Amino acid sequence: LIFSIPKVILRINVMHATFDWVDLETVLTKWQINKDQFVDACMLAGTEYCLTYPYLNLGPFQASNTRFNFDAAVHIVKQAPLINWMQTVPTEEMKNDHVDGYCICKVLVQSSPVLHVLENAVRPLGPSVPGNPTLQVPHDFSQIMGEQLPKSLYYLMLNGIISHELPQALAQGEWMDKSQPLVDTKEFR
Repeated sequence: LIFSIPKVILRINVMHATFDWVDLETVLTKWQINKDQFVDACMLAGTEYCLTYPYLNLGPFQASNTRFNFDAAVHIVKQAPLINWMQTVPTEEMKNDHVDGYCICKVLVQSSPVLHVLENAVRPLGPSVPGNPTLQVPHDFSQIMGEQLPKSLYYLMLNGIISHELPQALAQGEWMDKSQPLVDTKEFR
């Protein structure tokens, strides 16, 4: 939903031939917010690219159970834009970490690469600026995503011939293997 996809299937139950889905317009109407506020609330709640806004983890913002309270993030963005809340982060170091993460997340939301099958091209979903037909991708986008890889590599990856991890390693210049070996060796340590 954060990427402006109008509907997302959450769960498919093959045995009962049913599925659960969520609609972006319904979510926005329920919380009485616009799309930009929804994106800001998601970023304040934390993503894989940006940290959770520190004050959302405090007692007053959390319900009595241990689940995260997304309503608190929605309430915060209704009060003021995300940039205003960044000014309240306790230390300069935390502020820099949060602002960097939020900036990266915002760029990825607005310019996330998508496979356009008809054109056989990988590019952003659509224009970042409404009404502007040209794609607005930041000039330093490659620092976040890595350089664009050859089309033949995308072909191999999309057809399942090579793992998506291999091009990622090539683009970033490092291999991140989070799996543990089955035996303990000196080389792994």
